[in-house]
Amino acid sequence: MPKLQTITIYDPAPGGVPWEAINAIVQVPQLRNLHISGLLDYRRILPPETEQTLRLPVNSLVNIDYPSSGCRRVSATETKLLSVLLRQAATQRSLETLIIPSECAPLDYFSTEEFPSLRELSLTGHRQVLISRSAAQQYVPYISILANMPRLRKLVLTLAQPVDLPRQAIWPVGMPSKFPCADLEELLVSYPHPDDKFYAHLPLTLRRLSLRCWPRHFLHILDHDRADMRRLGWHSPILSSSEMLRILRRCPARNVRRLEVEFEDDGSGGDLCRCIADVFPQLQYLVFYRYRRAGAAATPATLGQALAPLRDLRILLCHLDFEDAPHPFARDFDFISIPPSLQHAADVLACSLASSVEVIGILQRANISKIWTTCP
Repeated sequence: MPKLQTITIYDPAPGGVPWEAINAIVQVPQLRNLHISGLLDYRRILPPETEQTLRLPVNSLVNIDYPSSGCRRVSATETKLLSVLLRQAATQRSLETLIIPSECAPLDYFSTEEFPSLRELSLTGHRQVLISRSAAQQYVPYISILANMPRLRKLVLTLAQPVDLPRQAIWPVGMPSKFPCADLEELLVSYPHPDDKFYAHLPLTLRRLSLRCWPRHFLHILDHDRADMRRLGWHSPILSSSEMLRILRRCPARNVRRLEVEFEDDGSGGDLCRCIADVFPQLQYLVFYRYRRAGAAATPATLGQALAPLRDLRILLCHLDFEDAPHPFARDFDFISIPPSLQHAADVLACSLASSVEVIGILQRANISKIWTTCP
């Protein structure tokens, strides 16, 4: 198959695609697009001969698409294969899209070698850190990595926060640098640092911005979910509305069309929504997850009035964390009818928002799923 350029690997089996098959696939020298759906060889220890047989002659790889749910252990095969692929000079020059589990990302290599053609970087999973080898032993910030990816248009860092790790800034205050991604169009960051300089330099090219928790903060609230998060060693240092406000007030990217924020309302939820309307006047699609803090939650009327100036807004999806919301694991959970509190909130929002709004969706949790309830 001398013209074969795209290979998609799909395997639903528990053991994953065996190493022998993977090794044969990546021997195609003209391979440009590698898509992997499922899991690669899931053995904890690979046979000794794999180290010697891994010879990758590909010289024009453009896309590596290996999305991850982030909530699983990464295999030795995945780590080794991606490490070898990404350290090849030919791949380094040609790669345009890289979507991989965060645990497989060779951060040390990213911070020293340039990827001049990379347009999209997406890392999902456990947050990994790169420690400098200097006497100070400080974290190496992501700005050092992004400096080697000057053509980046999409950056996705959906990284779970280990219990022993604080929030990390992409561009720490006091670090001399310049904004490296002049053409950035889409940005998603989990647990953003409120003092991160990165957000104060976002370009006018930015169209989508998501500042959220990953996994969602509501998975750290109920005992059933929290047990799974603890088993994984993760916690959720969610931003307060005041901290989110500090980020957005400094943001110069006024052409954003789609925005997503996740925060705990400390009494400034209304101010945050007014800031959103002021900073992003061309917003068309807004998703916000607001969690209540005792005695500090804003009402739907306050939120609706604050967002009323958004004359181009078409879709609003929101999680309001009502105290009387149905318990997602209740045996008598009703999937059909809309709880009165949710219907009332949607009605109040609809009366306040601009006439351009076509859809108002209120989130309901149902068992392990979530449902956006569109209220009539």
